[in-house]
Amino acid sequence: MRYRERVLITSTPAAKPAADEKGNRTSTIELGGRMWVGNGPREKDKVRVLMWAWSLRILSAPDAKISVIPDATVGGKQALGLKVTEAIKEPIELYFDPEIKLLIAIDYTDTRHMVSEWKKTEDGLAYASHVVGYRFTDRTKKLLNEKQWYQTDILELTALSELPANLLKK
Repeated sequence: MRYRERVLITSTPAAKPAADEKGNRTSTIELGGRMWVGNGPREKDKVRVLMWAWSLRILSAPDAKISVIPDATVGGKQALGLKVTEAIKEPIELYFDPEIKLLIAIDYTDTRHMVSEWKKTEDGLAYASHVVGYRFTDRTKKLLNEKQWYQTDILELTALSELPANLLKK
């Protein structure tokens, strides 16, 4: 997939992007595989895994071990939680709203990524277009810093049937 986004490293929530917002980054990702920002490869495994989880394709990885997180809550509300291990270096936890059955949060390494504002591509692919990251002050107790540390808005997302040829050379 390819997506155009506005990424902000800020502790202050920013206003929603304007309709004509250009964004500050375009990325292409081979889910569960390689990732490029612009035309350059991005080697950070953490971001690659996070995108794999955000797409939910991590749940279908052949080597993924999935377990239910009992009594899960996100923001003080009941949630359906799944923990994924084996397919990745560090466990990742996915939380879903029990009423609407959509992803609402991802806990991975030192951050909770809260996802919202669901949209659909022209092909009907649903995706969370707004992500806010909060660092854990205590991961074991699920305590979060009260201020966000980043915010991302997906401005456009396109499913690709194959990777662009210029990226395959890299």
